[in-house]
Amino acid sequence: SWVEELAVTAHANGRLEARVRIGGEEPDRVYMKVLDDGRVLYSGEATREERGVYVIEGLVKGVEPWDVGRGRVYKLAVDVYAGSLSDSVYEYVGFRDFEVRGGKLLLNGREIRLLGFGRHQDFPIFGRYLPEPVIVRDYAMMARLNANSFRTSHYPYSSADLDYADRMGVLVILEAPLVGLREEHFRDREYLEKCKRMLEEMIREHRNRPSVIMYSIANEPESWLDEAVPFLEELANIARNLDPTRPVTFTSHAHMAGRTDRALGVVDVISLNFYHGWYTLHGDLEAAIRRAEDDLEGVHHRYPDKPILITEFGAGAVAGLHGDPPEMWTEEYQAELISRYIDLFSSKGYVKGIHIWNLVDFKTPQSHWRVVLNRKGVLTRTRQPKLAARVVAEKFKKLRLEGWRG
Repeated sequence: SWVEELAVTAHANGRLEARVRIGGEEPDRVYMKVLDDGRVLYSGEATREERGVYVIEGLVKGVEPWDVGRGRVYKLAVDVYAGSLSDSVYEYVGFRDFEVRGGKLLLNGREIRLLGFGRHQDFPIFGRYLPEPVIVRDYAMMARLNANSFRTSHYPYSSADLDYADRMGVLVILEAPLVGLREEHFRDREYLEKCKRMLEEMIREHRNRPSVIMYSIANEPESWLDEAVPFLEELANIARNLDPTRPVTFTSHAHMAGRTDRALGVVDVISLNFYHGWYTLHGDLEAAIRRAEDDLEGVHHRYPDKPILITEFGAGAVAGLHGDPPEMWTEEYQAELISRYIDLFSSKGYVKGIHIWNLVDFKTPQSHWRVVLNRKGVLTRTRQPKLAARVVAEKFKKLRLEGWRG
């Protein structure tokens, strides 16, 4: 007998719910305990719900809630006995509550707004693998920039990376590796089933993490198409059925194409990407901000009860390239665009999170519209700050002091 699957929900008040699916023969008993640095805080035997499925519910006294900047985790161990001990597994869990209610994001019962970045796992020589010192640097820089969250754009990150989020109290939007879904995908049932399997694997792998607060089921699909609605709805339902404790979103860019997104009704939280002033209205920040505000107000008018996250906005900047007045590709232009966008988004009460694209520069395929890398990072590929980094740190600090909680 062995542990096939473990699903844990741990609440801020210490209430614990765990469900264990057993593979192989039916065990004699399944035993669970919660430990704090070796000290047993809770122990008990799970009840057999049906063949191969065991559940336990209890109250763990004296736990400290997991919170932003206070990543308090506890070891939850499961022992399976079939005659003797046949399997033993453990997870590190945090006791916290996260919900969307009344158009707000609530962490442990209080409203919180997200401040942070989209990220990428990329570093010279190592490519898409981040060695641990680089992971440490990324989290240290996010802290210096006064961020409290990030999105795993556009795929689930390594366990080593997400372990730091758990322990440092950083909020994570976990995104499935589904980018740029188009009409041919929406019409392909076999492709949908593959997407559902990937989403299911991602959720089963990471759903016990306290840092993971939300699932993003896709990035920038062509969701202005009618065919997108049932496709994305099936993905959203898969996520909710597997884990009803976390809200679902996807990142939309329909407004950038002058289209109406037809699928926003299927999600709990609306996520929008903006690139006016970069991919459109090149260099014209006044017009870019006006257009962004019009787009934003239009979405809010259609869905007044849904919270909105800004999941991407930014501009490329070649480190060391300067210009006065600011011109595209200079550090000054990037800093000014980000500053103006933050001012716009933070002035809207229905906007509950601001994520800049991107934390760092990253490698992309060669193209006439990239300067070797995607240069939208506020840090270089080797994690050195550009001018925008100081602007972001100051803006985010001011927002947090003024009540953008976190």
